[in-house]
Amino acid sequence: MELAQEILRESTRLIRRYEEQAQRASDESSRRAKRSTGSVSPVLVKPPPNWRAADGFNPYLTRSRASRIAHSVRRQLRDRTYRPRQPIEYRVPKPSGGDRGVSIFQVADSAVSRVTFESLLAKNLPLFSARAYAYRKDVSAQDAVQYLRSEISDRSRMFVAEFDFSAFFDSIAHEHIRRNLHDYKFLMSSVERSVIEAFLTTAPRSSGAYSDGHNLDRDRGVPQGTSISLFLANVAAWDLDRSLEHTGVGFTRYADDTLLWSDDYATICRATEVLEDQARRMGVELNLDKSPGIHLLVDNPDKAEMAAVSSIDYLGYQVGLHSARVKAGSIKKIKDHIERLVYWNLLHAPQTGTQHPSRIASHVDRDYVTLLSQIRSYLYGDLSERSVQRFQRGEIPSRRFKGVMAAYPLIDDDDQLVALDGWLVNLLYVAMQKRQRLLTAAGFATSAPPYGLARSSFARAKTKSARTHETIDMRVPSFRRIARVMRRAASFHGPGRGGILTEPLPDHRFVKVLRAGLINLRCISTPKLSRCSQHGQVRTFVKIYWAGRHSAVPRSRRPFDLTGSSYFRWG
Repeated sequence: MELAQEILRESTRLIRRYEEQAQRASDESSRRAKRSTGSVSPVLVKPPPNWRAADGFNPYLTRSRASRIAHSVRRQLRDRTYRPRQPIEYRVPKPSGGDRGVSIFQVADSAVSRVTFESLLAKNLPLFSARAYAYRKDVSAQDAVQYLRSEISDRSRMFVAEFDFSAFFDSIAHEHIRRNLHDYKFLMSSVERSVIEAFLTTAPRSSGAYSDGHNLDRDRGVPQGTSISLFLANVAAWDLDRSLEHTGVGFTRYADDTLLWSDDYATICRATEVLEDQARRMGVELNLDKSPGIHLLVDNPDKAEMAAVSSIDYLGYQVGLHSARVKAGSIKKIKDHIERLVYWNLLHAPQTGTQHPSRIASHVDRDYVTLLSQIRSYLYGDLSERSVQRFQRGEIPSRRFKGVMAAYPLIDDDDQLVALDGWLVNLLYVAMQKRQRLLTAAGFATSAPPYGLARSSFARAKTKSARTHETIDMRVPSFRRIARVMRRAASFHGPGRGGILTEPLPDHRFVKVLRAGLINLRCISTPKLSRCSQHGQVRTFVKIYWAGRHSAVPRSRRPFDLTGSSYFRWG
């Protein structure tokens, strides 16, 4: 039953992600329609193209057949004949430029990979280095950053060396993995060993028509995009981790992202030689463009006697000797997202002459209030201003935090946070001035706050509802406030407690998507199933027509619940 349950969980996860995207698209379409007097093209979300390649990629179909699929796969595993179906490779852009290939396996194969990964990890976790932070349940990237900061925070200078590997997952030698699994006594059953071999040798299809069969021609590398590869990547780096430990150098490794540090130049030089040697043993090459080598970490690089820096970029942070910031690339993404929100909420409708009069009331600009709510949700997640202030003052309960700032519970550079707050206030102030000019030119009255407020009081604006007389909070969200909450949460519960949580999509939200007109449901008959009925206990299928494409969607007579194993049936 474990495999059947994992297939259900994997299917549900994919469905949840898809339908949450649909909900966000529906909400955005609704907001744009309210703002505009003209016709608004709906924001559409298409099903992933691999869902149409074969039934095994479609999570709706897979979830409806989970028991049968699990029975077949268990038999193959027992007979040692199991091979994953051919995955499809997609090129995904990398934050640093270029792209990487990610293999998408069929749902059942992903479930097998996940079950095998969790079993192998549970049995073999003590074998891995304490400085290997990737793909484990006991530590995270936040823990790696915390350890780094604890090692360098009381120093005035430190030698550091950053290394990145070229095509790490694609290049690892299979014989190296097999040798490490044997030599270092990793615990595994004969079934798990055969699953490892099956995934190692299965190559993806990157172009041409999809063949729903086996393609066993991979001779090196592990497929990115499946769980078992995460375990194998740490197995491949076992020698690297132990060898670095023996040099006495400080280090952290997150997948192929390795950082070394030492207050002794000879030690870090020796460690660098060890790393280069182990890379050759693994069959991978160093990415020299992203591996700057040894340099000195100090507060004032201009006064250093060798190549020096004041901070290093590591796992989303910009880490110095005495502070941690959000790295510049991440800041740009955050600003770009907020700027898009500002444009679509405040400027698009006035610029195109389609501003709806109902959004501009005598007491409040509803589009501005909506914008603040969106920015707050983006930064704070589900925390209100009141909750943020309460958490700043008192103990924070154990919970998973949402919002983009939940990914940075360790930042403590107030100068950066104050600068971000200033940027946000200025952005909104300038945008509202431009919006006021556009609205005035179109004959709209703009007397409601925050129009007419000085810049000094703009960030703390409030007004009252004309209907309920309740206070409408128009305070600008603050990077600094939510960062303090995240730091406080980390101090209570550990830095790994932060993160974006995806919650189940409630029934009423899916109905809302349907009513938005983004999805049309039609009952269809199939040769293997009974005809549609609104009264009998028969299983039927429904097709989702979305942006000209469709996918088969199982239904259940039970209430729609993405968190369990239920699915839609008609009735």
